Amino acid sequence: SLSSNPTPLTEGNLDGAASPREWALASRRGRHFVRTQRWKLYDDGRLFDMASAREEGEPVPVSSASEDATRARETLQAALREVLLAD
Repeated sequence: SLSSNPTPLTEGNLDGAASPREWALASRRGRHFVRTQRWKLYDDGRLFDMASAREEGEPVPVSSASEDATRARETLQAALREVLLAD
């Protein structure tokens, strides 16, 4: 089952062990997203750079994304697929 309260990325797993992954998953109102410390990707494809703000702001456009944003999108899309297919 998907959790609406992901483990904080800086604190590892709930048992205190280091987390083997660099992202966390959350679900809310039927929507899912995965995020790292910097990037947040929703299951509808919207990617947000969270480095400079607590709020999401405008999504990063696919057509003008930086290399970092493109790499983050690919990594987080794979993570989202992995988790949603396993559920």
